[in-house]
Amino acid sequence: MASGRYVIHVDPDDWVDSTMLSEMYNATDNESMDVVISDFMMEKEHSSQYVSQTIKNLDSLNILQLFADGNLHGSCCNKLVRRSLFSNHNIRFKNDVIRWEDLEIMMRIYMLPNVKTTYLEKAFFIIILFLFIAAKSIKKIFFFTIHRKSNLCYNLT
Repeated sequence: MASGRYVIHVDPDDWVDSTMLSEMYNATDNESMDVVISDFMMEKEHSSQYVSQTIKNLDSLNILQLFADGNLHGSCCNKLVRRSLFSNHNIRFKNDVIRWEDLEIMMRIYMLPNVKTTYLEKAFFIIILFLFIAAKSIKKIFFFTIHRKSNLCYNLT
């Protein structure tokens, strides 16, 4: 169980910038914010896409509507969340849910009263789509090096 004041969930096949946690924590405005949402990148085999999460109205009901309409990414990976929102309201990932579990968690968070949110216009998180596709088609362990910002080696099973 996490013990810090804020938590973030990142899938093992994705990549995060080394400054992500410190910059997102600094955006909590001395811990007055409950959630910090940032932009992210979608990395495909031959292209990258910057995905802006620009939210003009940070009200919880508006954010729920954006999730429902598909206009806000439902993953937890680009959201730093006050841990007490999980622990005080018994919000946990369900073992039997294997798809869209992040969206369910984020919608449950935003159904709570008075969730204070801020938006950080920076992409720290990279969803690497082509590694997922490759991992599904190859059963053995292999290494793949990405030549963006730095050389990274991923070990997939």
